[in-house]
Amino acid sequence: MTGKKLVVLIDSDMGSSEIELAACESAGLDFFDGRFASPEQLTTLLREASGVLVQYRVVDEAFLDRCPRLLAIVTYGVGTDHIDTTAAAARGIGVLPVRDYCVDEVADHTLALVLACMRRIVPLSLAVRSGVWPGTQDFGTLRTMRDSTYAVIGLGSIGQAVAVRALAFGTAVCVHDPYVDAGLCESFGLTQVSLEDAFSCDIVSLHVPLMDSTAQMVTGRLLDRMPPHGILVNVSRGGVIVEHDLLERVESGRINAGLDVLTVEPPSDGDALASSHRVIITPHVAWYSTSAEDRLCAQAGTLMSRFLAEPLRNVKGTT
Repeated sequence: MTGKKLVVLIDSDMGSSEIELAACESAGLDFFDGRFASPEQLTTLLREASGVLVQYRVVDEAFLDRCPRLLAIVTYGVGTDHIDTTAAAARGIGVLPVRDYCVDEVADHTLALVLACMRRIVPLSLAVRSGVWPGTQDFGTLRTMRDSTYAVIGLGSIGQAVAVRALAFGTAVCVHDPYVDAGLCESFGLTQVSLEDAFSCDIVSLHVPLMDSTAQMVTGRLLDRMPPHGILVNVSRGGVIVEHDLLERVESGRINAGLDVLTVEPPSDGDALASSHRVIITPHVAWYSTSAEDRLCAQAGTLMSRFLAEPLRNVKGTT
């Protein structure tokens, strides 16, 4: 080892790590892309690592036990539900998510799913592809945004961007977020409502982190409050929905759903929700654009380098 603090990339599906490498080296850090390391090599690297970069890897106590010098975990994304943040905090390890790198992408994707459900884009397109030209009696229930009510669950950066887009369609928008400042809602012209009242709207989109208070938050009881042919869109985490409750209601034609996330990703073969023809599902792609990927890598590298470059952050186990 060179004596510099070491950053190890554990997992990522984003190709080259040149952006992260440049950010770390410019801060005087060593960087190693460990995605293709042997188990033995990775064990050695983790013993020396001051920082790790992870995307999907579960970071639990067993993993942390392998990293005696670890000071920082940077995760590619907003959510930290795959990291034992309590265990990390107890060891003095910083957990740094990358925020606000894909606000427009997720907001655009949210409205794309809403409109696809509302205008029945997928089934009508598939009908034409199969040689059928549907008539008005076959269109089903088609509505407009202007004639609908919209509830945004979670008014962070993405929720705010979604609300602005929905308002531009002339939709009446309300919000449920127990942590939001009333002045922020007022500045957007949004009405604050309870979670139960939010699910009385025609359209509900979810923009909340997965944590104890939101896990399986969306139950059949809440879904039954939605009007017939209501639309639920989830671009947050699959675990915030009781999926079998949602499946029952979409299969019966009670409501419609557009999902970018599932509890298990990728789903197992034959997963009932993933294979349902009554749900529009995209493969956790709402965050993605070429520019968002570059921003994500750059911000991950910058977060790590700035955190570890602090003079007082000495490598554990040294004096």
